[in-house]
Amino acid sequence: MNLDAKNILYKWIDFVSSQDLKSVINLYAKEAVLLGTFAKKINITTDGIELYFIDFFKKKPIASFLDLHCTSLQEDCVVFNGNYLFNASGGLKVNARFTFVLKKYDSWKIISHHSSVDPSTNL
Repeated sequence: MNLDAKNILYKWIDFVSSQDLKSVINLYAKEAVLLGTFAKKINITTDGIELYFIDFFKKKPIASFLDLHCTSLQEDCVVFNGNYLFNASGGLKVNARFTFVLKKYDSWKIISHHSSVDPSTNL
């Protein structure tokens, strides 16, 4: 597993949990695609990704990984799959599945991120 790339995901967890918008957005590549857990559409621009997180952060999420698996596609491209938990305002708890694809430029960046509510979760 690429530890530098994995550290990006732990930064993502920290930044989401502290609702640090600028830091979260900086983890995504300019050409990144986001289909967020609560998204109504696919976000394919930095502005779209930022708007998604502005709305998501209203829920005051605290995120944690439940499990995390890595597949290296190339030296400069890795895929992470797994599950995370969001504890949000109002006692909301959401288990979600995710896929992150990271590519190394000067630093590792998220180029694709898909997340969906775990279908076994009763909402």
